[in-house]
Amino acid sequence: MASKNPDIETLDIDGIKVTIDKKVLDDIELIDWMDEVAEGNALKVPKILKRILGNQYKKVYDQMRNRRGVVTATRAAEFFTKLIEGIDEGKNS
Repeated sequence: MASKNPDIETLDIDGIKVTIDKKVLDDIELIDWMDEVAEGNALKVPKILKRILGNQYKKVYDQMRNRRGVVTATRAAEFFTKLIEGIDEGKNS
């Protein structure tokens, strides 16, 4: 029986399921971008989401679209925050 890979985590964020390889977080550029977001530069959120989600980001964006077909910055920022919190919770369990 194969053992579960501790680096792979599946999260459900507001009904959007994503699988994250936590090894992607070991990236100094990603850490720099996250620091910029913490300092108020929300323009880095799309880059961070694309880096963490990999090829899943298009599916996630599609699921976040509103009635006008737009992924709002507010929605993306909320998803980003919940994604990071979910990953952090996984580290502590």
